[in-house]
Amino acid sequence: MPLTNPIVQWRQRRLLRDLSTRIANVEAYLAGREAHAGAQDGPVLFFNASTRIHRLSLNGAFSLLSAWAVRAAGHEVRHLVCEAGMEPCVLGTDRRSPASPPPCSICLDLSRTIFPAGKTQGL
Repeated sequence: MPLTNPIVQWRQRRLLRDLSTRIANVEAYLAGREAHAGAQDGPVLFFNASTRIHRLSLNGAFSLLSAWAVRAAGHEVRHLVCEAGMEPCVLGTDRRSPASPPPCSICLDLSRTIFPAGKTQGL
């Protein structure tokens, strides 16, 4: 369901910008840590089935923090993310109109904000 209230849209953009800035700070720190990491067996995969339609959920935040902790410990991490491949999306289904398409663009935008581009694998 698209946001139609301009004040709500502005607030949502501001929250996303603030979140993006904070994530960029953590990513910059982790990039320095990864430069000093040793050899590894392979990446640790993270998949979070929580929706990112409205905001970062508590479950999603804990998953992101866990992935950051693993990266800070020197291990490679890959995030498995939906790329509009879940038809139907049970997390984005409008109960009033089950046949309507899921709100993928909102979820994809937040996924691109919170997950580093080179560390994702689409589903």
